[in-house]
Amino acid sequence: QVVVASPAYLKAHGEPRVPEELAAHPCLVYTLTPSGNVWRFTRGGEERRVAVTGNLRLNNGLLQRDAAERGAGIVMLPTFYVGPLIASGRLVPILTDWKAPELGIYAVYPQTPHVPPKVRAFVDFLAGHFGPKPAWDRF
Repeated sequence: QVVVASPAYLKAHGEPRVPEELAAHPCLVYTLTPSGNVWRFTRGGEERRVAVTGNLRLNNGLLQRDAAERGAGIVMLPTFYVGPLIASGRLVPILTDWKAPELGIYAVYPQTPHVPPKVRAFVDFLAGHFGPKPAWDRF
């Protein structure tokens, strides 16, 4: 995940330099998780949790991304939502010296002595497509 805002938003409101400064900014809160308004960050062995607020609470990452692009506030989203917009300069990563929580993609299948070729092919496809660094993370 990455924390981003539009260049226009940052010009108008300034860029937070530490996670705690997010409390003074309108953030776009994701509503489908119990802790959507608490953003976690790590750096080295240090962890910080920040309660964020904002006037716009959404249950859809694409809507969050679009609102951030239009300058509505700061958002934390998975990179597959925002990678192309970062690459084009329409969104800017902030707090880049802090790490947001990582999200994983998992292939779960029964453990058997012989993995069926179709399952092996699908798992290999997923590994090639999503890891170690997917295309949307190359910004």
